[in-house]
Amino acid sequence: MLTKMYKVKYAWHLIQTRYNEVLIKDCLCQDIKSKLIEKVSYHRFQADRLTAKL
Repeated sequence: MLTKMYKVKYAWHLIQTRYNEVLIKDCLCQDIKSKLIEKVSYHRFQADRLTAKL
């Protein structure tokens, strides 16, 4: 049961990573772009952390 929850969380972080990467490509404002880059790195870190638990 716990691994199923980890898989759902992992999928969520991957979706958020890809979504934010698309936003970065289209973003013109550097302030917003830097915040999006921080979000991408956070979600990548969380996804990597969850793969260690799977």
